[in-house]
Order: sequence, then structure tokens, then C-alpha cells
Amino acid sequence: MPTASTPQSATPAQSQVRILDCTLREGSYAVDFQLPAATIERVLIELEESGVHYIELGHGWGLNGHTMARPSLVPDEEAFNIAAKVLKKASWGAICVPGIASIEDVERAAEAGITFLRVGTNITEVDTAPPFVERAKELGLLTSINLMKTQVLDEDGVIETVKRCESYGADMVYLVDSYGSLLPGDARRFVARSQESVTIPVGFHGHDNLGMAHANTLAAIEAGASLVDTTLDGMGRSAGNASTEAVSTLLRKLAIDPDIDSFRLASVSEQLIQPLDRIADSRYYQLVGAYTDLHSSSFPMFTRVAEEVGVDVAELMQRVSAIDPVNPTAELARREALALKDTVSL
Repeated sequence: MPTASTPQSATPAQSQVRILDCTLREGSYAVDFQLPAATIERVLIELEESGVHYIELGHGWGLNGHTMARPSLVPDEEAFNIAAKVLKKASWGAICVPGIASIEDVERAAEAGITFLRVGTNITEVDTAPPFVERAKELGLLTSINLMKTQVLDEDGVIETVKRCESYGADMVYLVDSYGSLLPGDARRFVARSQESVTIPVGFHGHDNLGMAHANTLAAIEAGASLVDTTLDGMGRSAGNASTEAVSTLLRKLAIDPDIDSFRLASVSEQLIQPLDRIADSRYYQLVGAYTDLHSSSFPMFTRVAEEVGVDVAELMQRVSAIDPVNPTAELARREALALKDTVSL
């Protein structure tokens, strides 16, 4: 039996796993997109020098994301210029969401030097991805489709959609636990079946609402995921993500990526990320969101409607999720809130 200091052997399915660090994109949510240029530059350098192969940066909402939320302190163009200047070995890129980003945004990002593009769509709206995949491939970019809110479909529905991603020409497909509600068995099964169903690599992006981000990431690795997303100190939207320093140490223990400097990454996390002034996030909503399979972007709307009508927000979220967990509207929430109030009044 291996001791705590003895690396364990990776299985063949695990041997090609790499980290994609998205601190400078996903993590920006936690600081209201106000990462300073000096922090961006230093994090890029430290990630590369620590042996991280893939780095994502830009506004949390992706290309053109400043139209959806507070603009970044450092606009994407400037952040990309920094990456082009300092990165020599690591592959770096961005994410785009059809409907927020345009094809022209992708072209500008390619001109700035990105080497990969991740097209993020709700898993029920993957038919919006092909034009972006096609143009990204024409531009020579390694291209992924990231299936947000993966768990709203059953297993067969997920596999069917994963196959569609391959047919669209994606180089990779990502399963995304947007609600932080998956358990390790779910992550393992989704990734394993997806990897069996397509010839392209499968990645995994987890959130930590239930404290399962690291366990789910390990399960995804064991199931054959090729890339797993992490952030320094787990900094990300809502409950955050699996931490780069923890997962990189895990990869060393499993002898998957023995050369990655996880201890240096831990120092970067402590010195550069932990001191950042972060937005306070509600643990209550993190857990209610995971329980009801509703995304954190809709929490303010549910709060407002529940307060206006005078009903319990958790009960309201549960009712709405049963109808539309992907794109819940204020109209739907209000209708269900009024029905809930009538029920409680009986």
C-alpha cells in the first residue's frame, strides 16, 4: 500500500489529464471583475512557470461580457495583450457565449493571440454553437463546446448532446456542473459514458456548492477526463470551484502530472489571490441553488419576487425548477409565487 509520500500509479485513462486554470476568468466573478493588471500579469507568469498547460482569462461572462455585468477593471483586449507578452509556453484562451458574444468578438480575440476558444451554451441550447465552432476552427483555434447546466438532461440526453458536439467539429466537449449539485457518482458516470461515446476528449468543470468540487473532479479524472477546470484558492462564481493547488497536488500524488509545481501554486494562491477583496456570497443560496438545480444568476430575481409576493424563496425556487431550471423568468417566478401563496393560505 502506498504511503502518503509515495505517488500512486495513474491508470491509462488518467495519464493525459491536464489542468485548465480559469482563475483570471471564472475567478473574476468573486471580485466583481476588478482584477488589477499587475495581478493578472503575475498570475499568468506563476501559472506558466508552475507547469500549468492551459490558462483562460477575460471577463467572467466571456467575450463581450461587459455588456452583461460590470465591466472588467482590465478590458479583455488589455488582458490578452498581457498574456501575449508574458506567456511563452502555456496555451491561453477565452470563453464565449452565443448571444452575448458575436463572431466578430471571436475574430478580435484570435487577432489578439488566443490559442483556444471555449463555446459555452446551456446543454439544451447547443444548436447555437456551430457557427462559433466553425469560425474558431477556421481561425486555427483549439475549440471546445462547454455544456453548461449539464445535469438538466438525463444521462441519455447528455450523451446525445455530447455526440452532437463532436458532429459540429468541436475538438473537445466539456461537462459543466453549473449548479454545483452533482455528486461524484454522477460526475464519474457522465464523464465515463461521454468518453465512451465520442472520439474527442471530454473535460469537466465543477462548482463547490455542496463541497463536492474536488471529489467530483477526482471522479472525472478517474473516468477519463482529459482536462479539468480549477481556480487558485477555488475562487469563482458563487461557491467557487476546485482549487488549482489542491488538484495539482492530486495529479502529483497520482503520478499523472509529476512535474507540476503544486507547492508554488499554493504560494501564489496565498500571496496573490487570498488577499483580494471578494464579494460576500450567501451560503444559504449556494445550497438552495444546488438543491433545486438553479443557477446563481437567477438568485436576485427569486429574492425580489419572493419578497414582493411574501413567500418562502426556497419553496418558490423548488417549484420553478420543476418547470424550467434552465431559463427561469420573472414572469414564471411570479406566477408560481402567487400559486404558492394561495396554497399556503388555504
